[in-house]
Amino acid sequence: AGLNCPDIIKMSRIARQDRLCEYLFCNRFFGDNGSSIVPEAMQLIPVQQIRDEEFGVFLEPALERLVWKSDNVDLLLSEQLKKVFDRIKDNVQLKGQEIRLQLRRLLFFFASLQGITEKRYITTFLRSPMLLTYLDYVEGNQPLSDIKENTYRRFILQVLQEYFIGLRLPEEGWKSHDLYITMKPPTGHSSTQMVLKDLQTKVFKLESKPLYKLGDIESNILMLRFGEEDIELSLDLPFLDYVARRYQGEVAEQLSAYYADRLEQFKVKLLEEGGGEPGEQHSLRLLHIGANRNFQVMTVNVTRDNLEVLL
Repeated sequence: AGLNCPDIIKMSRIARQDRLCEYLFCNRFFGDNGSSIVPEAMQLIPVQQIRDEEFGVFLEPALERLVWKSDNVDLLLSEQLKKVFDRIKDNVQLKGQEIRLQLRRLLFFFASLQGITEKRYITTFLRSPMLLTYLDYVEGNQPLSDIKENTYRRFILQVLQEYFIGLRLPEEGWKSHDLYITMKPPTGHSSTQMVLKDLQTKVFKLESKPLYKLGDIESNILMLRFGEEDIELSLDLPFLDYVARRYQGEVAEQLSAYYADRLEQFKVKLLEEGGGEPGEQHSLRLLHIGANRNFQVMTVNVTRDNLEVLL
């Protein structure tokens, strides 16, 4: 915060109390005093990266309604922190958005967030919708229920299908039983593409794989595995967050180059060892993607004297 021990000692008790909100840890952690950026803090690369993530910018409606009722705040904060909460809330020198941002930060660092609503607030604050589910599964070693496994697998396969064909598909609209790997045109997308391989979605499974074990501490990693082959895609938290946000309809969300490269490697493995049915000689399969993003596969068989098109 730009202070040292002699500076703080020289300040009177009243001065320290008056300037308390200006030096709160929950604000300085983000490189500002709650309203203005501190230039010295911006020299720290971790602070720069934290600010880039925009933690606390998005609100969680359920908890927002809860904390604006003072009787409910008492359940989340200690008596001392409740006083700080009220001081921020009643500060007329701050703009409304600055007050709300500071209160979110205060709650994130110091509130008792144990209930379902409060835990959802953590994921919203950190912009990581899959955080708690991921931790329960890979660190808490809690098995995924069949319903959750099917749901998450469908979400992930839809993102894979979008990547393979270069087109966005509507949420809840992709219900194909096959995953198509196509030859995309140079422009990156086309309504009709040549099918290189199609794979049944039911063959893909979500599994956990041991990452390390140290005494009683055990950690796993979530994997998308294809059949019994040694073809798997590791699913770390950033990728799962991308999948969750994409399925929630965030059209501006972009897949990082790092994960795009991993998906490309996964695609190559599926093409080489996927175990799909070999196509007939002199046959061509085309995937037509309609205006409403429905799939239609056409098979073109060519012989010496005939041309046959099957739908």
